[in-house]
Amino acid sequence: MLTINSSIAGTLTIKSNPSDADVFVRASNKTNETRIGKTPLEMSLEDIVRNYAEDANVFVIDIRKQGFEKYRAVITKAGKVDIELEVTLDLILTNELMHSFDIFIWKIFDIQRLIRLQQYDTAIVKLNEELEKFPHISSISEFLGSTYYLKQDYSKALEYYRKAFAENPQNIDAYKMKIYLEKIFEEKAK
Repeated sequence: MLTINSSIAGTLTIKSNPSDADVFVRASNKTNETRIGKTPLEMSLEDIVRNYAEDANVFVIDIRKQGFEKYRAVITKAGKVDIELEVTLDLILTNELMHSFDIFIWKIFDIQRLIRLQQYDTAIVKLNEELEKFPHISSISEFLGSTYYLKQDYSKALEYYRKAFAENPQNIDAYKMKIYLEKIFEEKAK
């Protein structure tokens, strides 16, 4: 929980990772809350105070997304500032979520086995199924890049290595393959 001194002048800007989290506000002396939007959100502090917390010196902002821990900020009316909150919501690790991780890892091991057996087309179908469910996991795109590379479809391989690196700039292997293939295509273009 974060406590911030504010005034009725200024702007409240809230960004969250992941985005599209619900933002609620309530006066500290009340129990009912009101949903005021989704992240990213920008709103006048004056509007918040006037519409949701006018008789309180303190109001509470809750940021929530299903499957993630709630984030709370307590804001007091004092001083004149713009407030920017950049919040990373923590994942709630439930037994159901842990079970889904196990299933996902099992599927990746199965795909890896298919690649070793040179059953590339079947591996690509299964990887695309996982990519549809988890579009931001860079390892899936990297596996697709590697599979297309082994099939000698270098333009498709480059496409997926680029995607993997874009999703996770710390994915060094995807970066190295992206650079390697880009150089090959540059040389062929000369």
